[in-house]
Amino acid sequence: MSLPASSRTISMEQDIVEPATSAAADFAGQYHRSFVERWDELINWDGRAKAENGFFQKLLKQRGVNTVLDAACGTGYHAIDLSRAGFAVTASDGSATMVERTIENARACGQSMLVYLADWRSLTAGIHGVFDAVICLGSSFCHLRSEADRQAALAQFRWVLKPGGLLLIDQRNFDAILAGTYRPAGNVAYCGKTVRVEFENMSDENVDFVYSFAAAEQYRLSVHPIRAAALRRAIEEAGFEYLNAYGDFEERYDPLTCGFVLHVCRNRAR
Repeated sequence: MSLPASSRTISMEQDIVEPATSAAADFAGQYHRSFVERWDELINWDGRAKAENGFFQKLLKQRGVNTVLDAACGTGYHAIDLSRAGFAVTASDGSATMVERTIENARACGQSMLVYLADWRSLTAGIHGVFDAVICLGSSFCHLRSEADRQAALAQFRWVLKPGGLLLIDQRNFDAILAGTYRPAGNVAYCGKTVRVEFENMSDENVDFVYSFAAAEQYRLSVHPIRAAALRRAIEEAGFEYLNAYGDFEERYDPLTCGFVLHVCRNRAR
């Protein structure tokens, strides 16, 4: 699933929704252009595809999904991967630099999709229609630091989902990170070999991810370390039926060592 080497920078020509709050600008602002330009190196698309082994395509097809909103598209890996697999994909992200990169990557890969700049807490302001599934991956949800913001975002996910539609939302295993038992998921999510990821300033309110690249560039993301039980509780309080969880794409996993936890939920009828 390699990106063409000749991918080019393009402008955003699709309809976009501007982030509406300073909180949105705060987390989006952490994705500096120079950092986003290294993001695909961090992921390593071929390595990620090998690690996932079609996991999301299989899960969504088993559930009869056709239309997908990738609400945290990053540089476009999953949106493009699912589009190639035949799903009708719409992509969005709260970072303008990520949106630009998704558009660039989608065009370079020959995939056509709508791409929006959108805050999760106001998705319905610009993204219209409903979807069979919403995916929010890459441990993106932890950028929302307050319970009120998380509930607002989950409410918006419900509004853009069909009754019975799926929400797939993942998180770094913050239980393991805070307990000091975390096993790096370098062969699961971030498969690049030229970057080291470390944790600093860890507490129940904050974790800093420090990304150090081979050429000495270093970037930092500060997030709220929401634990698995807390995220499940928030999801259920928002009106979703919780179906199951996967640790590093396995149904049976060690909750104190796996790298990522994926929550699979169903939208209840409103």
